[in-house]
Amino acid sequence: MRKLFSQMTTLCLVFVMCLAFSICIHAQGTTAETTTETTTQTKPEVKPAPAVPTVTEVKGGSKRVKIYWNTVQGAEGYCVYMSSNSKVSYEKVADIANGEEGKYTKTGLVNGSTYFFYVTSYVKNEDGTISESARSVEVSGKPASVHTTSKAPLKYSSKSSFIKSAAYKKYSGIKNNYKYEKSFAIPGLKYTNVGGFESTAMLPQDMCFAGGYMLISAYDKSGADESVIYVLNKTSRSYITTIVLPDKAQVSGMTYDGKRIWLTGQNCIMSIPLTTIQTAVNNGGSYLIVNEYENKIPLKMTTSFLCYYNNVLWVGSYNATASSIAYGYTLTEANNTVTLTELYKMTIPKATRSMAIDTNGKMYITRSYKTSSSKSGYISKISSYTPNFTQPTASSYIAKGSAKKSITLPPLCGGVTVKGSYVFVSFSSTRYPACKYPVDRVIALRKSKL
Repeated sequence: MRKLFSQMTTLCLVFVMCLAFSICIHAQGTTAETTTETTTQTKPEVKPAPAVPTVTEVKGGSKRVKIYWNTVQGAEGYCVYMSSNSKVSYEKVADIANGEEGKYTKTGLVNGSTYFFYVTSYVKNEDGTISESARSVEVSGKPASVHTTSKAPLKYSSKSSFIKSAAYKKYSGIKNNYKYEKSFAIPGLKYTNVGGFESTAMLPQDMCFAGGYMLISAYDKSGADESVIYVLNKTSRSYITTIVLPDKAQVSGMTYDGKRIWLTGQNCIMSIPLTTIQTAVNNGGSYLIVNEYENKIPLKMTTSFLCYYNNVLWVGSYNATASSIAYGYTLTEANNTVTLTELYKMTIPKATRSMAIDTNGKMYITRSYKTSSSKSGYISKISSYTPNFTQPTASSYIAKGSAKKSITLPPLCGGVTVKGSYVFVSFSSTRYPACKYPVDRVIALRKSKL
C-alpha cells in the first residue's frame, strides 16, 4: 500500500512539473510574439535623402584646400570625402551638422600634391542614422604656397612718385587739398593672404577709425575668396594684420559705433566687435579668421553705405542714376543682440558711395560712377553738407540742404571717414585697367578746404 502511494505521489509530481513547464513555454512564446509585434509598431521612419549638392569652387592654399557647394533645401548637414592618392579610396574628412553651411577647408595637406573630393548632403533619422544623398561630382584641388599680404603701395612707392602720377597732375582737388603724410597706403592690392589662400583681386571699399586703428574693408572682385578688413596702425599708418570675414559679402560700407564695426551685406548689415580687432593684433598673426558675425540684421533694401553719428546708425543704398533714401536707426542691445528701430530719413544724391559726419554735425558724401569722364554719367567727387539734425520734419526727414562745397576727385572714389582735421577718401581704381588715373591709397584732405 505504501509502495502504491509513493508511486502515485511521484506521478503527481511529474504531472505538475510538466504542466508548469508547458505554462512557462507558452508564456515565453507569448512574450516573444508581443515583443515582435511591439518592435514592428515602433520601427523608426527612414527619411528620404536630400538632393545632391553641387560643388561650385575648389581652391588650393598653403597646405589646404577650400571647397564651396550650393546648399540643399531640407538638408541638415553635409559630409565631405577625400582621396589622397586616387579617385577610388575615399574617407570621410568632415561631417558638417549645419544645412546652411556651404564651405569647408581641409588643412594639413602637402603642397604640390593633388587631392580629390566629393560632398553629400543628409538628414537625420530618429534612431541616429542618416539618410545620405548620392555623391556630388568629384573635384580636385592642389595646395600651394601663398604670398604674405603686401604692405607697400601698388603703384607709387613714395611721395615723389605719387606727385608724378597722372591722378595728381590732373586733379587739383588732390594737389591743392591733400596731405601725403596723413594718407594711408592701401595694403593687399598685390597679394592678400585670406586665411591661407591667396587673392590678387581684392577691391578696397570703405574705411573707418576704431580704437587705435584705421580699418579698410575689401572684397574679392573675382568672387574666389572671403571678404577682409585690413588693420593698420592709425598713428604710424603701417599695416598690422588682416581680418578674414565669414563670407564673400560686398562690404562696400563700414562704420564704428564705439563698440562694434558695422559692415554692409547685400540685403543686411553685419557687425563684429572691436575686441576681435584687438585680439587679431595681440595674436601677432598674419590673419584672424572670423567664423560668424556677432550680429546679422536683414533690411528691406540693398545696403551700400553706413555712417554712425550721435547714437544713430545711417544706412543707405547706391543708385547711379537717381537720388535715394538713407535711413537712420537707433540701436537697442540685449544679450549681445542688437535690434534696429527706424528713426529718421534723409534724401541722398545719386551715385552716393559713402557718407561720414564729424563731431560738429558736418556731413561729407563721396559720389562716383564709371571709370572715365568720357563715359556717360561719369562722376567722382566729394561734397560737404550741414544737415539740420535738431529739427526733423513731421515725416521724420532730416533736411541736409545744398552742398556747401565740392571737390572733383580722380575716378572711383569710395569710402569716406573723418578724424581730427582731415577727411579721408579711399579709391578702388587700381582694380580697373581702363582707369587712366588710379590712386593706390587713402588720401587725407584738409577738412578746412571742405
